[in-house]
Amino acid sequence: MTSDFDVSQYMGLFLDEAEEQLQILDESIVVLEHDKENMDLLNKIFRAAHTLKGSSASMGFDNIAHLTHAMESVLDRLRHRDLAVTTEIADLLLESLDNLRILVNQVANGQDDELDITELVDKLKKVAQGKAIEVPNKSSEQVAATAEPKVTEQVKDTSSKVTQSPTSTYTLDDVEMNVIQAAYLKGFNVWHIVVKLVPDCLMKAARAYIVFNNLKDAGEVVKTIPSVQDIEEEKFQDTFEIFLVSQEDAYVINDIIKSISEIDQVTIEPVNIDKSSTTQPANKIPDTEQKIQTKTEEPEKTVKTEVKTTADKHAAPIKSQTVRVDVQRLENLMNLVGELVIDRTRLLDVGGGLKNKLGSGELVETLEEVSAHIGRITTDLQEEIMKARMFPIEQVFNRFPRMVRDLAQKAHKEVDFIVEGKETELDRTVIEEIGDPLIHLLRNAIDHGIESPEERVAAGKPRQGTVHLRAFHQENQIVITVEDDGRGMSPDKIRQTAVEKGIISAEAAARLSDREAINLIFYAGFSTAKVISDISGRGVGMDIVRSHIEKINGIIDIDSVYGKGTRFTIKLPLTLAINRSLLVYLGERVFAFPLSSVVEIINVERKDIQRVQRREVVMLRGEVLPILKLHELLGIPSESEGAEKFPVVVCGISEKRIGFVVDSLLGEQEIVIKSLGDYIGQVPGLAGATIMGDGRVALILDVRGLVGQTGAEASGYAS
Repeated sequence: MTSDFDVSQYMGLFLDEAEEQLQILDESIVVLEHDKENMDLLNKIFRAAHTLKGSSASMGFDNIAHLTHAMESVLDRLRHRDLAVTTEIADLLLESLDNLRILVNQVANGQDDELDITELVDKLKKVAQGKAIEVPNKSSEQVAATAEPKVTEQVKDTSSKVTQSPTSTYTLDDVEMNVIQAAYLKGFNVWHIVVKLVPDCLMKAARAYIVFNNLKDAGEVVKTIPSVQDIEEEKFQDTFEIFLVSQEDAYVINDIIKSISEIDQVTIEPVNIDKSSTTQPANKIPDTEQKIQTKTEEPEKTVKTEVKTTADKHAAPIKSQTVRVDVQRLENLMNLVGELVIDRTRLLDVGGGLKNKLGSGELVETLEEVSAHIGRITTDLQEEIMKARMFPIEQVFNRFPRMVRDLAQKAHKEVDFIVEGKETELDRTVIEEIGDPLIHLLRNAIDHGIESPEERVAAGKPRQGTVHLRAFHQENQIVITVEDDGRGMSPDKIRQTAVEKGIISAEAAARLSDREAINLIFYAGFSTAKVISDISGRGVGMDIVRSHIEKINGIIDIDSVYGKGTRFTIKLPLTLAINRSLLVYLGERVFAFPLSSVVEIINVERKDIQRVQRREVVMLRGEVLPILKLHELLGIPSESEGAEKFPVVVCGISEKRIGFVVDSLLGEQEIVIKSLGDYIGQVPGLAGATIMGDGRVALILDVRGLVGQTGAEASGYAS
């Protein structure tokens, strides 16, 4: 790795951009394998590899540049239909992607990009030359039918001069002219963009490729002056030119480039073919001149925009601006907002206490107004910070198509993987925790759920199985489902395995419903796999799934029909930082039930309590509801021990219902969740703590942990 300038200040920018391009490659190559004729997708893959090559070459990361250049050669042959997309080529491109990730990680960890890629580059070169793979023979008619549309009218001259203004004269060759004519015929704009960098720009090539990268979604770059190779080698002063085919107007293009730092000036002009040219486009844009010139002045960093046109002037559309913020800053802001939420509650309590003590008065009313205003501002601030912490679950979902493809190939199965709801947003901390459980569920779906093609055909199913991953909002929760149309689960087999492994007694197993029996797969060490594979079957996966989901206050449920398929449903809170809870009293202490676990609140009379299998239950709308005394579970005194009537909080665990006897109810409240800390550690039955408005500490209850302490789940009691 060689470089004659300090790359440290640009490293973060390079790594962010590299990760973005690697993600595009990961998603797109897997899709390309099934959508072989999608030229837009091929062009997208080519652009991603090209962008990564340019930025890595500018930074001096030679191995990354060499590998992406070799990938480009193969992709270019695919784009020109000299090669056909096959599984072997997809495998080679994905292998190249894996090596690129290793190289980028080495750079991120401060190492040189020293992975030996010689053999891989040689394979890519051979494929590009048509030596390592059989290329299907195509007739000239087939090639013409599958190639990109071309303009039938040809330009006779070897080059055509295009003039836009007295200071802008350039030459386009036949191919470039045909592209421009085709663009006009399809209603596209062709823009001539002149970008001038600030005089002291240290990484001119990298800055140029950031411009190219930001423009990739706006259109297609047809030509650059100087050439791409010269730009890569920084063989230009401080100005370069781009010819862009796009549906966007000049103002949008201007805003895209203007958002990049170290850009001194931008000039955008439409490309009009000179009337002296032998061929005119059918729908040439009007002769009215449209020119946008942007000058960034130092040191004030102000931007002047000059618009010259014979038509009316139009204000530039407002573009959303984004800025990268360190995650720790968001965490700090969230903590500060949490403290504001606590103080807001305390302020309301103080205001109420003063009003009760002093009565209504001018100062008390003013305090109430200020308190209400601070409450509204705090709520708005809380919502905005929450939105800033939200990320699309796409960040997690995008890594799964490649994984499913590889696992299906390894297991010799045919799988159609469908993903929906990638735009669904989740709190960053929830996103970080949900990845591993979903990986376990998808691996199990492929290994245990989906049958082999032969089994599926024998069962009257299509050879290709389907795995469906979906995310969506439901009330104040996020719901994620993983569903397959495989063999499903046998409740009888699960009961038998659970008894053999000593998880449950034969008598208890016989009392379980089919739904309860299926839930036994979440117990540690449970597995019905006869053969342990490197995909799954070691009896730890489903236990890990549930523990991870419970860690983020989520729940998981299973629906399975033997022979038809299985669906796992995960319900998660929108955030782990602040939530609404039901506050209850046990003696003088306050405890909080997360509202996501609370189904309803009922009043129970002592005479209505019955005993079934040495457990206390009550009848609720014709159903048996087990009840547990919260003070006994927590080992603290209670004031309702001798009461004839007491409140019961009914909570739900998947499809189960169980009631907790408490002394009295305090009401609902928005609370800030605080960790118990490393000193206290994990306490069974407790999920954390919160500070109330009067300064007291309330413990947040973990409903599933409380039930687990009683052994009710294993016995089938909490049904």
